[in-house]
Amino acid sequence: NISAGNKRPWSVIGFVTGAVTITTIALIKRLAGNGQWSWGNTETLSAVCTVLALIAWKLTNNNAGVISITAAMYIALIPTFVYQWQTPSGQDPLFWGACSLGCALEFIGKPKTIAGAFFPGCGIIANGLAMLLSMRQYL
Repeated sequence: NISAGNKRPWSVIGFVTGAVTITTIALIKRLAGNGQWSWGNTETLSAVCTVLALIAWKLTNNNAGVISITAAMYIALIPTFVYQWQTPSGQDPLFWGACSLGCALEFIGKPKTIAGAFFPGCGIIANGLAMLLSMRQYL
């Protein structure tokens, strides 16, 4: 939380920048006629899990909140993993590898508490798995 005097807000800044970038790209593609709007069960489940996790994080402001928001984020990646397993082409393994490396650097730089280690630790594993799955297109 930047407002609470977080001296290392880089994770928050990075994720906000990433979310804004992805949203901007999606909107540009949609406005250019290259995208199609869809909202199904996966998107609904992801949105509900995220809202519940944010509520838990705000109410507890401790390890339970960090674990719940992390779980919601990586549960939302399950459809991506399934898609990569079924169709490995079209994904950039360098992107996923860079995300995994970023999480590794964050893991090294953060205090070794549950709150400090859980999110980047899960990120190393999840992004590493996505990288491996997307590398299958080159085999």
